Amino acid sequence: MTVTAERGSDLIGPVELARELGLAVPTPEQVAVIAAPVEPALVIAGAGAGKTETMAARVVWLVANGIVAPERVLGLTFTRKAAGQLGDRVRARLRRLAASPLLDRLDPGGQRRAALLACDPTVLTYHAYAGRLVAEHGLRVPVEPGARPLTETAAWQLAHRVVSTWTEDIDTDKVPATITNLVLDLSGELAEHLVDPDDLVRWTTRFLDAVENAPRAARQRAGLPKDLQRILATQRLRVALLPLLADYARRKRRGG
Repeated sequence: MTVTAERGSDLIGPVELARELGLAVPTPEQVAVIAAPVEPALVIAGAGAGKTETMAARVVWLVANGIVAPERVLGLTFTRKAAGQLGDRVRARLRRLAASPLLDRLDPGGQRRAALLACDPTVLTYHAYAGRLVAEHGLRVPVEPGARPLTETAAWQLAHRVVSTWTEDIDTDKVPATITNLVLDLSGELAEHLVDPDDLVRWTTRFLDAVENAPRAARQRAGLPKDLQRILATQRLRVALLPLLADYARRKRRGG
C-alpha cells in the first residue's frame, strides 16, 4: 500500500511498513489515523481500541517517510503511566526501524538512520512538559525559572489548607476533604473552559431563576422534584465555593 503525499513523492503505507518491521498489521481505521495528513485532527477511541499502538505507528510512519524528524515528535498524556507506555512503545518501534533494511531503501543517504540513533522523541505528561517550559522559558512571561507547576498532591494540600482554615459559614454538610476536591475540580473546570468566576455567578443566577420560576404544568405537584432540587443545590454550592477558590488562587500565586 503506497500513499502519495502532497509533495508528490511516494510514501510507504502503514500496512507495508508494519509488515516490513514485523509488527501487527493495522486495521483500516488505524491506517486512516496513521497516514492522516499532517494537520490538526481529533480521533475518538474507547478503552482497548489500540490508541497507544496507533500513536506509536503514526510516529514511525512519519519518521520512516521523512515527514517528521524524531526530535520534532512531542507526545503528551495525562498520567505518568500512560506517558511511560507511549514513550516505551514509540522508542521500541523507532529502534526497530533504525535496524531495519527497509530504511536503506527509504533513506539511501543514511540521514534518517543517523537522526534515529542520535535523537529521542519527547513523551511526557502535560504537567511535566509545562514544568519544562517554565524552566526553559519562564523569564519570557515573566516567571522565575525555578518555579514549578504544583503536583496533584501539592495542589490538594494547598486547597485543603484553604478549606480547613476557612472561618466563614458554608451551607453544606459535606466534610472538608470533599469540599477540597470540589474546590480543585471547580478550579480546573473554570481554567480549562476559560470561564471567569463572575460569569459563573451570572449564569447560575439566571439558571436558578429560570428553573424556580418556570410555569408549573397542570396537576403538577407543589415543589420541585428531588432530582432537580439536588441539581440546584449543586449549582448553589459551586457559587458558595468561589471565595475559597479565590483564596486558593491567591495562595498559589504567593507560592503556598
